Amino acid sequence: MNDKNQIARSRKFLNDIINKIDDPIFVKDEKHRWVFLNNKFCELMGRPCSELIGKTDHDFFPKEQSDVFWRQDEKVLNSSNADVNEEKITWQDEERIISTKKTLFEDPSTGNRYIVGIIRDITEIHFARQIERENQKQIIHADRLKNIGQLAAGVAHEINNPLAVLYGMIQDLNEMPQSCNSEKAEKMLHVARRIKEIVQSLLMFSRQGESGRSDENINDVIKDVLMLTSSQLARNNIELVRRFSNDLPHLHVSPSQLQQVFMNIIMNAVDAMPEGGKLIISTTVANSIVKVEFEDTGYGIPEDIADKIFLPFFTTKEIGRGIGLGLSISYGIIEDHGGRLEVESKPEGGAKFTVNLLIS
Repeated sequence: MNDKNQIARSRKFLNDIINKIDDPIFVKDEKHRWVFLNNKFCELMGRPCSELIGKTDHDFFPKEQSDVFWRQDEKVLNSSNADVNEEKITWQDEERIISTKKTLFEDPSTGNRYIVGIIRDITEIHFARQIERENQKQIIHADRLKNIGQLAAGVAHEINNPLAVLYGMIQDLNEMPQSCNSEKAEKMLHVARRIKEIVQSLLMFSRQGESGRSDENINDVIKDVLMLTSSQLARNNIELVRRFSNDLPHLHVSPSQLQQVFMNIIMNAVDAMPEGGKLIISTTVANSIVKVEFEDTGYGIPEDIADKIFLPFFTTKEIGRGIGLGLSISYGIIEDHGGRLEVESKPEGGAKFTVNLLIS
């Protein structure tokens, strides 16, 4: 009798503890019937626990929703792995976002298996994430506009040169024999195409639809950036060396976001070589990774700040030349693509930024 009383007291003690937990908890048997519920779960359902025990999701939810819960239960029963899902529900006439984690429990004394679930209300967290994503988009776009402003003079130079050539050719046409016009017209067409490519590259970089992804060859994305930066590299006496692999697979990426990353790295290299130098850009593929390396001969990165350069608002530039968001944003973009952005400062001077992108 004492043993039975002790068991009853222990059971009541455990039930009281579980009912004090502020998250809804449920236990289902292999037939998906609720066999145990805490008070918070019954409050969530808006019914007494006595009306829920022995029932299933099909007794209270629309078929489409209850079928989803049923499949999630079967997944846990068949795989023995925990399963986490997020759903929208209406609770007390208000739409909420919940996260449900289900795990498998096997009673060692009977061998019966049960699904143990715990529900978390993550509505506030969900909307906070949305706000954070929107803020991040605004910061990314602001940084892109800043870079466009820095490039304005370079782009104007890129366009003005072929425009001057084109203008001169048009004037020459009036003074040349008819037989020479065809060759001159072909040169004019080539120059006009060059202008069009420059403008298209600038529009691609500045567009706001930065999250749109497509299958791209990374070499082409880099070439679009170099079309906008080549004159700035030349004006700063920076020799550009391209070592592009011809065997790169196409990756499903946001070309405008990667352009922003490559632009930030190139502009940092320009700042690091005020007296001129060399920038080597190489692409390789190995072990299911496309690797892009930017290696400069600048003054490098001091060891004591190497672990800080990807932090937001960290900058070594003088006031008015940057607020320290470029590399932080770039790091986030590459992580969002499932890759990694790394930096290495060489003892003899110079720095190497490496972008690793997984082949999906």
